[in-house]
Amino acid sequence: MASAGLSPSQLHALFDILTHHETYSEIENFKNADATANYGFPFVQKGPGDEGSDEKPVYATKSTSPILQLLFRRFILTVPPAKKLPDDFWSIKVQGLLVKFAEAGLSESYEKGAMGTRKTLTTASSALIETVARGCLGGYPREGRVYGQAPKDYDLTSARDLELAWDDLCRDLIYGDLLDDLYTFFSESMEVEEHSPKVAAGVEYVIILLGAFLHHVFIVSADGQYLLKLIENVHKLLPYALIKQTLRVSNAATMINAMSRLLLAKLSVGSVSNWLGLTQNADDGVNLLQRIISVVLSWDSSEFRKSADKIEKAKGGPTKEQLGAIKKYVNSPLTERERIFRTSVENRESIVVMVLREANPKLAESISDETHGLCLDYLSALLSVRDRDEITKVLCRQNPDLFTQAIKDGVAACEPLIRDIHDKVDLREPISDMESFIGQFIETGKQGSSASKEETSVPSVKDYVELLRRNRKMVYKWLHNLARECPDIREMFREWAKDTIKVFRTADPNTILNGGESDETGVKTNGNLENRDLETTSPFDRGAGAMDQTLNRIFSALGEDTRVSLLPLLDSHAKYLSSLNDGSSARMQRILDQVSGKENPGDKGDMVAGPGLYLSQWQNLLDETLITPDSPQGKPRHGRDVKHVTTQGKTGANGSGSSKGGQDGGSVAAKLHSVRRVLSPGAPDVSLVVDNLGGAFHEYLSGLTQQTTS
Repeated sequence: MASAGLSPSQLHALFDILTHHETYSEIENFKNADATANYGFPFVQKGPGDEGSDEKPVYATKSTSPILQLLFRRFILTVPPAKKLPDDFWSIKVQGLLVKFAEAGLSESYEKGAMGTRKTLTTASSALIETVARGCLGGYPREGRVYGQAPKDYDLTSARDLELAWDDLCRDLIYGDLLDDLYTFFSESMEVEEHSPKVAAGVEYVIILLGAFLHHVFIVSADGQYLLKLIENVHKLLPYALIKQTLRVSNAATMINAMSRLLLAKLSVGSVSNWLGLTQNADDGVNLLQRIISVVLSWDSSEFRKSADKIEKAKGGPTKEQLGAIKKYVNSPLTERERIFRTSVENRESIVVMVLREANPKLAESISDETHGLCLDYLSALLSVRDRDEITKVLCRQNPDLFTQAIKDGVAACEPLIRDIHDKVDLREPISDMESFIGQFIETGKQGSSASKEETSVPSVKDYVELLRRNRKMVYKWLHNLARECPDIREMFREWAKDTIKVFRTADPNTILNGGESDETGVKTNGNLENRDLETTSPFDRGAGAMDQTLNRIFSALGEDTRVSLLPLLDSHAKYLSSLNDGSSARMQRILDQVSGKENPGDKGDMVAGPGLYLSQWQNLLDETLITPDSPQGKPRHGRDVKHVTTQGKTGANGSGSSKGGQDGGSVAAKLHSVRRVLSPGAPDVSLVVDNLGGAFHEYLSGLTQQTTS
């Protein structure tokens, strides 16, 4: 590999670094109102209704979000119902909503002094998307275990066997006939695990990873209990009984119309006067879905207002002038807030100090740490109220109502499928199953509800694994009924799945991402690795798959001194990834031991972090998030410094307030802190790699989007 420039492990590390950075940068870019215009198809730069536009929509020739655009075109736009959506669904309704959210100027974690809920969910989605992106661009390796030579059985209590089974399963899905077999099998049986030992082990692997993901979102993250409370509030407001009663209607067209009226119909003076022609564009009011959204967010806002009121009434707290300056900042234009944010980072001063100084320099003089802390809490609470008001405006108070129109278009596109399913399958049963599952999910996530019932206990990965195991039959039953009773739908989605999964074959990305096929001659192998057993072949010895040549080319374009300086960073990151992989396997084994009852008695009660490299990638994004200093002067903090901190005024599913003290109970906080520490062992600083190669990588990906849109 000396002549090629990079070894397989270095290529693997470089691919990981660049996709990690590129994916999150693209997602963050959607905070800008012009992000969708430069996204490329199906979002427009200029449409028929825009000034100076041509008769046909104009799309960006090269996407500024190439990874998201490529995945969107390959996975979402090819779904059968998506093909029936009207032309303006994406370019007017969805794009309009995204632009409105960007223009709303929702708050940043930096301003609040704590990790926000949107930041938590955004980084989670980025960690998952980057994993899929690497599979699409580099392909899933066909080498490793000799193709088709899988063992007859797997030990479901062994992490090593589950990982081997998952590798075999993926390879058989992508290169073999397993996908076809599963569609046929589902039409004949609902006992998925009986298909083969490989599938049974693969299901177990997925359940553990999914359980770990849910555990990390709702238990490990500081906002977990708050998110659970939001789900619980929505769950209480959903009219399950009315929905199931409506589904009893035998005529499919009548049922769809009744369901649309139940969820989407608006009854208000504005809607009636608009219909009669007495007014135009008057406020139509809200439908049931919008009412649920607005009620849940208003309940949420009331908690933040209470926190702000307490600070306003606190003796010896901030002065009226200081509080007034903060209120003015919260309601200021986005450009002004962004300017103050940048100045705060550059000057190494708290956002609070900058806000007070902008209003009146005397307000920021000699501010105590205690007053500064109260001001920061006050700012955080007011920003949270504003965020929820803006979200409500975008989804519930816009005119025209893009949200409702988009849902109606989605229902219309799915109507042929709904009619077929309604005629042959009882839809009330999956609704009842979903209601039951969500109720169990909420109870599982509440602190003190784990199997041990100890006061200081919190739900573990084991609890979520057991929850998913108990309820998996619901999914099997639904898929079986659908595959058996609706053969046309089954075959439609079979063809979509078979065509879509080709994107993971190790071939030229230009061919795969444009929808072409990869035949035997297009499959890339690494020769000496092709027939080596997976036991002796590290995944990091496979390089970057189909991206090897591209990465070597952009690396070789650098100056010699730069290349020499980057090589140690790539080696360091490769070792970091290897250690994460080893740690993930060890954690999976611990969880399997807990679930199977093989746990060491001395380990009982210990909280184990979930397996999966993506959890560490996710935690890394959180750890690197900029947070304002907790004192008037000082360098910005990072997410790793506030892992236990939540925004002032947030309450959990158990009704307790979340604050800077973190989760209730010292032992609970200690357990969660240990889990977060395990998932973030400290990634090496690879910013120099991104600075030197990130631009070239982005340009290469943008070139792919130009080919797919031409």
